[in-house]
Amino acid sequence: MLNVTPGFIMKYDLNPSKVYPHGYWYVVTTDGGYDADGLTPLEALAKLVEALHEALLKKGSEHRLTWLISLSLRRWCRGCLMTYRVGVTATRESLRFNQIATAVQLFRNIAFAHDLDGPIEFHQGCCVGGDEQLTIIAATFGWRIVAHPPEKTDYFSQLAYDLSHVKNVRKPYLYRNQDIVKEVDELLAFPKGVKEEMRSGTWSTVRYARGLYKATRIIAPDGSLI
Repeated sequence: MLNVTPGFIMKYDLNPSKVYPHGYWYVVTTDGGYDADGLTPLEALAKLVEALHEALLKKGSEHRLTWLISLSLRRWCRGCLMTYRVGVTATRESLRFNQIATAVQLFRNIAFAHDLDGPIEFHQGCCVGGDEQLTIIAATFGWRIVAHPPEKTDYFSQLAYDLSHVKNVRKPYLYRNQDIVKEVDELLAFPKGVKEEMRSGTWSTVRYARGLYKATRIIAPDGSLI
């Protein structure tokens, strides 16, 4: 649980629901009068802002507590959460057509939900295959691309590296993957199969993200969300 600013409290709920099978972020005003949930902290906050704004319009400006909380939320969202950060972990093989189609749709949804809040950062691992394909898509959306290149160059993608606006130092695969998870608000995973594998960089990154309670979506080869 996190008291992020006077007026509301945020926490991550691990209990699955029909809408959020892997848990969700929950935010509530300190008086318990208003709450909202979402896949990411920003989504939950945005919903709460709208709820407070609607309440303010209905009840009038004499409800000073509602107005103050709404103002505090808006300032906090614009200040601390202006940049929404998306990370990807993907197979070194080429993504299937359905995975690419789902990626484009997810990118559109993210752009629609967060473009007005500020710039969107796209963190990728500079490998051939999925990283390279997804980086090209992110570039077409005009996102700020951040490279996390691997120390080994056997699967290195020069194109994904060249398309990046920010280039981090090279690191071993494990630490590079952990850096991506730590720096993003949401992780999109594109494995080569639906069965979780122990000796897989993509699945290892997914497990690490879940351990940090990061919003994680897994896109199967057939384009469905696991």
